[in-house]
Amino acid sequence: MLVIAVSTVYAVGLIIWTFPHWWYRIGNAEPGGAVYKSWSGNILFVINNDSLQDQYIFYPSTNEIGIPSGRQLHISPLLVFSNEAPVPVVLSSDKIKVETDMNIVVDDKRLEFTSLNGVRVIAERRWF
Repeated sequence: MLVIAVSTVYAVGLIIWTFPHWWYRIGNAEPGGAVYKSWSGNILFVINNDSLQDQYIFYPSTNEIGIPSGRQLHISPLLVFSNEAPVPVVLSSDKIKVETDMNIVVDDKRLEFTSLNGVRVIAERRWF
């Protein structure tokens, strides 16, 4: 009985400790992307273009896009785990590091932005 109680407390503690690191899938983005949401409300876009995979984080509070480093996120079809929370990013407003205009358009129905590869990403806002 003691083993079950200790295991349960350990499992609950582990879940609470890693809670900010998890993202869950909420929908799709065009072209060929998945959309995930963090428990804090930020939106992650995983865009597959040919053999390349790009990742972008949309911050609804500021309407900015963040670009995480390559090995920060571990992606599965339903969940994403981040090494750090919050995920360190380069913001789209940093014109020195992000040398292209991401042309972010946000309204009640959808979010659009241009990826670093020049692909226009579109996601319906009904998911978030």
